[in-house]
Amino acid sequence: MISTVQNSSRSIRIVRDFWTSARPSRLRSIGDWAEDELRLPSGPAEGRRYRIDRLPYARLLLAELGKWRRHVITGPTQSGKSLHAFAFLILYYIFEVKEDVIVGLPDLGMAAAKWKKDIRPLIERSRYAALLPVRGSGSHGGDPTLVLFRNGKTLQFMGGGGSDKQRASSTAKILVITETDGLDEVSATSKEGQNKVDQLEGRIRSHGLEGRAFMECTVSKKTGRTWKEFSAGTASRIACRCPHCKAWVSPEREHLVGWDAATSKIEAGELAAFACPDCAELLTEDHRIEMNGDAVLVHRGQEIKPDGTVAGDPPKTDTLGFRWSAFHNLLSPVALLGMEEWQAARSDDPAAADVVLKQQVWCLPSDTDDVEKVPLSIGIVRGSATGYEGRCNRREKWVLPEWSEYVTAHVDVGLRVLNWSVNAHGPHGIRDVIAYGATATEQPDMIGPEEAILGGLHRVREVIEQNCDLSLALVDCGYQGNVKSKNPRLVVYEFILSAGPHWRPAMGLSLWSRKPKTEEFEPSLTGAPWYFSKQKYLKQTLRVVDFSPSHFKHLSHGSFLIHPLAGDYSRNKGSVTLFGADPKAHNEFATQLNNERFEVDHKTGKSEWKRHGHNHFFDTDVGNIVARSVLESVAMNKTQIKKRRETQIKV
Repeated sequence: MISTVQNSSRSIRIVRDFWTSARPSRLRSIGDWAEDELRLPSGPAEGRRYRIDRLPYARLLLAELGKWRRHVITGPTQSGKSLHAFAFLILYYIFEVKEDVIVGLPDLGMAAAKWKKDIRPLIERSRYAALLPVRGSGSHGGDPTLVLFRNGKTLQFMGGGGSDKQRASSTAKILVITETDGLDEVSATSKEGQNKVDQLEGRIRSHGLEGRAFMECTVSKKTGRTWKEFSAGTASRIACRCPHCKAWVSPEREHLVGWDAATSKIEAGELAAFACPDCAELLTEDHRIEMNGDAVLVHRGQEIKPDGTVAGDPPKTDTLGFRWSAFHNLLSPVALLGMEEWQAARSDDPAAADVVLKQQVWCLPSDTDDVEKVPLSIGIVRGSATGYEGRCNRREKWVLPEWSEYVTAHVDVGLRVLNWSVNAHGPHGIRDVIAYGATATEQPDMIGPEEAILGGLHRVREVIEQNCDLSLALVDCGYQGNVKSKNPRLVVYEFILSAGPHWRPAMGLSLWSRKPKTEEFEPSLTGAPWYFSKQKYLKQTLRVVDFSPSHFKHLSHGSFLIHPLAGDYSRNKGSVTLFGADPKAHNEFATQLNNERFEVDHKTGKSEWKRHGHNHFFDTDVGNIVARSVLESVAMNKTQIKKRRETQIKV
């Protein structure tokens, strides 16, 4: 009797298990699945269960994944991009949806790193560890090419190198591509004339509208695959509600304020804050966290109503373009963003540092409409190149623009010729070259180099001071005459002592150090790479402006790469123009600015400035930018003294 009951129970259990396994299981959303199944293998929350609310943008992203046939996803580095747009997708489709997955990489050699760093650690912290292969590709210690899991599903890696056959070896319903822009080129051996991304997408084409492609990458440049696909797709933005004006806004890089007024990196972090794009009120870190928690996704062509509902249809596209920026990356506090901006602006190569910040922190392409990432040319400097026609401002030589705030000059000293230029400086870094020239010294072989240079400097001073009211003029003291004699006559110092308060000596230090060995120095209050060093001559003390040449050379070339005029014919920030109306009149000036370039030294592998001819006018242009920086520091010092005095009076 007991045996009969046991047999009956066993039969019932077998039938129940059969129907349970035969019944289609309810698929969880990728967000629900991740929270149910995964623990984080590294990072601030290592070992803890995954929670969507730790990074609020993830709620919006995960809700969209799978709804579209194609997905282009980009965000800052170190913000969870590889986790949400790469590793999660692979595990979700293999273990929850039970589909084979193809992973596209620029180089198949990257497969081992991606498997061991991003994919396998997640699996090992989950119940799916039991489904890892015990032998063959992808097993412990093995490098992956085609990983066969114990649930029968496969993960195949395909690289961008090699022939078309490598990317045509198999098909799947799911394609996940990482480092997309690294694959965006036509294969050198391709007979199909397709680029590598198109070839990889061909692997899911047999599944028709059911196939899904996911592409993630840090944005590179405007013409890169990621930015083009994002812009042509939904170009979705994350809108957050301002706690002050209640407007739905999307703060970007230009809305990070305060850091640029700092005198140190630490102070930049303390002063940094986001400002609302609508009402300009400052947003605290608590505001930022709260705003991201209630964020809404808005596709291209849609608008968001005051109550937070999205109106309008999404664009007619099969591609989700999803992007988040530094404002939405709660792993990077605003203080860190301010410190990074401050440091980049003062690096030896600010242009390169700016590109890194744009791409890796703010998720913006490195080239914009007003700055071209192309080598400087004579045509660009003088204004004959396309897009630079506004370089010549049609004002007469020596005529100041109405917006002029400072007037600076710099003199490059040589034995036989003194090259000089004069700049007018205005708001937002704009400047005009209002005059330049080359003044010959008189018979240095007859009267001696010191007398020749000294006389030439006084003639240059007379010309400049007769035509404009100087704020500051710098004179290069790298060439001082016969400095090898027992009692050297330091002719530039001698000139400065008699020239008046607006003239100072300056020296570009090739081995620049922000902390000179001598204690006799005064650093820039703005944090720019220059300082006053104290030098004694003829029983008097002079304050020499010592500066980093490389830093200010990048600023000079960078300003000429900015298009002078915007679409409405206003001046672009940081741009420079030349006097007159004829670009050809500035041919020599433009040539000398191009005679020194930042190039790779093939012997050392390092990039450095290399001269290819006379560069005197380039040195004078650099000197004028240094002079402006000095004036800005002096103005800041005066403001601080005034505030200190006002405080003392109140007390």
